[in-house]
Amino acid sequence: MTSNSQDHPTPASGSLPALDARDWPVFEPGWVWMTGGGPGDPGLITLHALNALKQADVIIYDALVDPSLLHWARPEAEIEYAGKRGGKPSPSQRDISLRLIELARKNKRVLRLKGGDPFVFGRGGEEAQTLVQAGINIRVIPGISAGIGGLAYAGIPVTHRDVNQSVTFLSGHDRTGLMPSAIDWDGLGRSAQVIVMYMAVKHMPDICRKLIAAGRSPDEPVAVVRNATRDDMQVLETTLATAPHDIVESGIGAPAIICIGRVVLMRQCLDWIGQMAGEPVTLGLLRAMRRAGIGVNAAKSGPDYIDAAFLAAASGASAVNLDSHAMRRDLIRHLAADRPEPRLLVEGVMGLFDGTDGGSGSTVSVAEALQAPVML
Repeated sequence: MTSNSQDHPTPASGSLPALDARDWPVFEPGWVWMTGGGPGDPGLITLHALNALKQADVIIYDALVDPSLLHWARPEAEIEYAGKRGGKPSPSQRDISLRLIELARKNKRVLRLKGGDPFVFGRGGEEAQTLVQAGINIRVIPGISAGIGGLAYAGIPVTHRDVNQSVTFLSGHDRTGLMPSAIDWDGLGRSAQVIVMYMAVKHMPDICRKLIAAGRSPDEPVAVVRNATRDDMQVLETTLATAPHDIVESGIGAPAIICIGRVVLMRQCLDWIGQMAGEPVTLGLLRAMRRAGIGVNAAKSGPDYIDAAFLAAASGASAVNLDSHAMRRDLIRHLAADRPEPRLLVEGVMGLFDGTDGGSGSTVSVAEALQAPVML
């Protein structure tokens, strides 16, 4: 088969493909399109979602939808926020559903834009059911769920042939906000190879306790991925026994996806975002040292974006953030006297020999004063 390049021109680098109206669904007035906005990175929406954005009269979007997606809406489109976040004032589910019905009956083309996939812990099923019962026509556009795409951005495949043949997805709370009582935690703990949890940070102490009581190893790997796929994504690697403490100490919070199982270890070689930024070596080595029983107290030097709390979580020991470029040698030595051994100095992004006074404020001089090796 041959093609004519004039009929199918190659898009310019970084541009979006043109949506030919002959090939894409037409958004009819009076319809509601239940659409997944993906886990956060705007590039992860589907072409069907982009087509919907370009036709909708009204867009009602959730808290976890990246606002930059709305830039693709028609200039005259009405945009309404209907986000629901735990512990914060938000519209009721009933009010949202009634608003969708009201707009559709006004013959509007209504786009209900939800984070992730609308039918995966997103209340999309409830809203779609209410619309159908009200006689409103709907179309469902799936999206990439954070429990799959978000973990992929963290370098964690939810399945791997050498590790697991199944994965269990669950919500960390029910409609009351409490830990789900309908889940058989004993059965889950015994049978699930990999567990992926949405909205579970708040109840991690109880969840970890129940899973360990069901027979899971306290040392089982756990990853907490906050703001998955976004520019400010954070990843905390810990264990089932230490996760509740490490979550508090690191300050990582919601919104987050939590993965429990051996697939978390795949991040050590598949952390592709960290590899581009030069980030994973430090945390990976600290985690490896911890598993080998080597305890170190880390001191971070330079304006690297890895917070010292993450170094502490990876090493299982204390960590301190040094502003080495403004510290004098005598102050560093005084600090060293108060720090337990063995010590390890983590180099930031500025360079080993950056600093003032002929290198007296450099990472090398700090390492000399601390009597500590440097990890780049």
